[in-house]
Amino acid sequence: MSTDSTDQPHVPSLKVGETMRLDHLGPIIINSDGTTRRITNWDTMTERERQVALRRIAKRNKERIETLQGGQPPVTRQEEAGVDAVGEL
Repeated sequence: MSTDSTDQPHVPSLKVGETMRLDHLGPIIINSDGTTRRITNWDTMTERERQVALRRIAKRNKERIETLQGGQPPVTRQEEAGVDAVGEL
């Protein structure tokens, strides 16, 4: 990673073959439909909250990837929350 003196110094640039770690953005979450997202408030979470979130996300991501690779239909957010089709628990 390098910064050019003519570029803004706080904006990193990459050259072909270089890598950049984005750990400060938090873990990638696999949604049940295979799309991804991140936790929006990762930067404000305590270290303990981050540890708990990482553990839960890792378990959920593993289950979702297995489901997606197995060809099973994705689980809806309502099904994940335990809500049936009429909105009852």
